[in-house]
This record gives sequence, C-alpha cells and structure tokens, in this order.
Amino acid sequence: MAAFEYEALEDSRTVRGVVQADSARQARSLLRDRGLVPLDVEPVRSGRGRRGGARSGRERALLLRQMSGLLRAGLPLEEVLALLVEQTDRAALRRPLAAIRSRVLEGGSLSEAMSEHPGLFPPLYWRSIAAGEQAGRLETVIGRLADHADKRAALSRGVLMALVYPLLLAVLSIAVVWGLIGFVVPRVVEVFDQSRQALPPLTRSLIWISDAV
Repeated sequence: MAAFEYEALEDSRTVRGVVQADSARQARSLLRDRGLVPLDVEPVRSGRGRRGGARSGRERALLLRQMSGLLRAGLPLEEVLALLVEQTDRAALRRPLAAIRSRVLEGGSLSEAMSEHPGLFPPLYWRSIAAGEQAGRLETVIGRLADHADKRAALSRGVLMALVYPLLLAVLSIAVVWGLIGFVVPRVVEVFDQSRQALPPLTRSLIWISDAV
C-alpha cells in the first residue's frame, strides 16, 4: 500500500491531503467514497537524497513525543504512523510521514524509512531508532529522542535570545555614531570655519568623514 497526495473538491472548495491506497485508481475511489471530487492524485515521492525543508526542533520533538506515547499505549507502528499523518495539518510534514508509513507497510524498518527523509530526521535520530529496533526498546528510544529534541530547541532559543541584545546594542551604536557624524559634526565645523584656526589632523579626518557621510 502506498501513499498518494491528492487535491479534491469538497463543497465548492479545494482540499488537499494524503490517502493510503494500492493504486491511484483506488485512491480516487476512496476519495469519492468520502464525498470528494478528486482533481489530482499523485504518489508521495521518497525524500532520499533531498534535504527538504528544515524542520524546527519543537516540531520534531512533538512528533516524536506523540509517536512514543502511541507506541506505549500498545498501538501497532502502522496505526501510529497513520494517526500522525491524519493529525498533521502541515503538508510539509504530512508528505514525509505518509512516505515513511508506506515504506513500513512495504516491509521496511522504521529507521530505514526515516533515513530517506534527513530533513525531518537527521542521522542521529534514525540511527538511534535503528539501535532501539534491534534492542526491542523502540518506544523508549523515541521518548529519549523527543527529550533530546526538546533540549536542542531550548538551547537554540537561548542562544538566539543571547544574541539579540548585543545585536540591538550594535545597531543603536551605529545609529548614534551616524547621527553624530552626519548631523552634529557639520554644525561644529561651522564654528571652526568662523574662527579660522588650524585644525589638528584627527579633527580634519573627522570632518572629511562627515562630509563623505
């Protein structure tokens, strides 16, 4: 069973999503059974060799947290992936999740399926999941990866906030210096011109910079 991305009409409005079917024909039939008018049905392509869009750490952590919780509840992996596909609103996440589920349904392991989508699951994640599959502790490993993703996201936010203040200070400093050179110095130069005194090289350099500005 494969994943197909569709575009269809529902009550005069266009909807998009992903449906699981053996063929495009069956996918169209399933859409009609739901009361939809299929406009376009295309198989979800594998993401191997493509980075895809960069995903935020919080999104990845939430996804892994949901997966771990559903597996701990005793749901089969195929049903867990199906629920994640249905609950995901963003197409950028729904496509790779649907492709991962299709790969698992074809007999591949979860880690192999994830490795085809490095933009969503970097090597650290799918290699850890491969170790969890071999040890029979998949839900535990996924839960720890969710904790790891949470910590990385918090660290990234902390670094970003730490950079905001010096960046703001630098911008304000440049603005103040620009204002002094562009508006204050020319007024002071008028005083020097009236006094007709010889100016030191440093002062003449500052006046030259002000004229250039």
